[in-house]
This record gives sequence, structure tokens and C-alpha cells, in this order.
Amino acid sequence: PAPAEKRRLVQGLATAESLPLRRVGRKPMRDVFDVIVSPVVTEKATHEQSEHNVFTFIVHRDANKAQIAAAVETAWDVVVEDVRTARYPGKAKRALMGRLSRRNPVGRRPGYKKAMVRLAEGDHIEFYELG
Repeated sequence: PAPAEKRRLVQGLATAESLPLRRVGRKPMRDVFDVIVSPVVTEKATHEQSEHNVFTFIVHRDANKAQIAAAVETAWDVVVEDVRTARYPGKAKRALMGRLSRRNPVGRRPGYKKAMVRLAEGDHIEFYELG
């Protein structure tokens, strides 16, 4: 950006609507569940929940840490202390017979983004409510 535009950004005069989006066709995430796709329920994630109060979610690929924290706080009325993210690339699918087949791989599995969210002491998210 030009120096005058940088000054406007620093002074807070430019709004989010006036700035161009990073990619063409990108939709803004308006809802909590546009950001949070699903919880991760594995042995390791369950251990992190019980021992360190860290909850793991699959999130939208374009969601940033601030959006993830705001979505978790809104959805479950908890206080988020820390968010860590990891991106996983899609892997090539094997053909039906694996290595015995002479065909090329059929396609790819989709990539995804995972977020590990640490909650404040005393806060808890109940995924499976009884009753």
C-alpha cells in the first residue's frame, strides 16, 4: 500500500469493508459453526481434555486464531486462554488394490486445519450431555 494508505490503516480510519479480500470468491465467516466444523474425539485429544483442559476442533481452513477463540467463547460461554493451530495437507488416495494395481491414484483426501484450544481454569466443554 501507499504511505498515505498505511497511515490511514494505522490511525484506524480504514474499515474492514474498504480493504480488498485476500482471495477472490472468499466468503466471510459470519456464524460460529462456519468456523468450528467438528470436535476431535481421539484418545490423545481426550487425554489433553482431562489433564490440560485443552479441547481440539477441526476448523475452517481460513479461520484465524482470533476467530477460533471468539467462536468457542460464543458457542460454549467459556474463557479461552490460548489457541494453537495446525494445517494438514490432503494425501493422495490409493487405487483399489493398493500397490498391486497399475492405475494411478484415484484422487486426494481433503486437507484440514485443527485447532487446540486451552480454556481457563474451571471452564469445561461438555460434548456429550446426558439426559
